[in-house]
Amino acid sequence: MYTVQKNPAALRSQELICRAVCSLMAQMPFAEITVTRICQEAGVGRKTFYRHYERKEDVVEQMIAYLRDEYERELLLVPLEEAVRYHFAFLARQIEFLKLMHSAGQIALVNARFSELQPKVMPKWSDDEREDAYRSAVVVAGTEAIVRKWAERGFRESVEELVQMHQAALGGG
Repeated sequence: MYTVQKNPAALRSQELICRAVCSLMAQMPFAEITVTRICQEAGVGRKTFYRHYERKEDVVEQMIAYLRDEYERELLLVPLEEAVRYHFAFLARQIEFLKLMHSAGQIALVNARFSELQPKVMPKWSDDEREDAYRSAVVVAGTEAIVRKWAERGFRESVEELVQMHQAALGGG
């Protein structure tokens, strides 16, 4: 759990800690990163860290939450027919962060947090509520699978290629 802050000094501390975690993730496996090392890298005390976070995983959760909030604000302005393209384009703009998350074994967490927003943009497929629920579940799972495979392949495919594969695999979902 992390604490959402409004105080500029507290926000600055959180920013330093987030940057430190990213820097360390680029240097070593996430499992080897300690709170002590994060604090050293960020130039903050352990007390400051624990004022904002309970554990290092909470820093990752906060970074994903910030991106997800930005994504949600923009996604709600995107026409439904452009939602898939927007999804992959947004993630492509965050490619360095995604690479860090993938190397830390956290791409599934990124997928899960972003997928929580899908009900807000999912089309109504039919009048059958059950069919609607299952079809939406398949689209969400398929989108997550494409992002996971994209990460496994080193993020080589372009946004347009991802959109085309999504349409081919999910029938335009």
